[in-house]
Amino acid sequence: MAETARNGTGHYAHSTSTPIRYQPVASGGRVIAYLWASTEEEAASCVMVLAAAEPVDRLRAAAVWSDRLHRAHDQGLTALQALEHCRDAQEDPVAGTVSGPAQDAASLDDLYELANPGHESAPPPVRDRAEEAGPGRAPDWGPLSPFTLDVRAYHPTTESAVRYLPVLVQGDLVGYLWAAETDDAASFLATVRSKARGSVAKSHWIRWMVERRREDLSPLEALRRAAREPDTPHGGRVPPDTPEATAPSLRALEEIAWT
Repeated sequence: MAETARNGTGHYAHSTSTPIRYQPVASGGRVIAYLWASTEEEAASCVMVLAAAEPVDRLRAAAVWSDRLHRAHDQGLTALQALEHCRDAQEDPVAGTVSGPAQDAASLDDLYELANPGHESAPPPVRDRAEEAGPGRAPDWGPLSPFTLDVRAYHPTTESAVRYLPVLVQGDLVGYLWAAETDDAASFLATVRSKARGSVAKSHWIRWMVERRREDLSPLEALRRAAREPDTPHGGRVPPDTPEATAPSLRALEEIAWT
């Protein structure tokens, strides 16, 4: 019997420095993402193809695959078993279906380059955290990409108008924290130019928002607390005394962030 997944986190690690196995996910006749799993440790996740779909559709698709991987982990499957298990998943109108055979890559960086040529994949601290975890251990990376979701978090999409604040890392704009005005939705939207730094900042702020959700803060209360948070090396901060801005919709804010 195969060894079951045991990394002590409740989910597979979301990054790895080991070789990986991956398989394409297609929707509407085009590849929209790649599911991957480490061949050596309990790590598995999804890399979205940024040019393949609108940001909201990417978030929705990523949510579906994230949920399927979580369920595979809960069933005790190893990361590689979960990858194979996803081949049998029912096709989703937005998330698509696994299409094509699994292939191997030397590193997750190689897959990022395949999915999004020219985009940086992971900053140096990723390797530092792997070393800190110690030999043979898979560190708890948390959701390093914009496409992994926690069911305890605020909703990642909304039809409401949104309030938003800019986030800077070392003086550079990497994204926007936003909160819906009328429903339970809030998240972080990375700018297209922020590349890996935006992904890492989103990881930080999504985890931070999960904590605020556990405290029963409303999305707008969480946004206003975020404005008072101190600077962090990878999450950055909201510039002091920055007033909240309003966008008529999340799509309008995406147009700001992605142009």
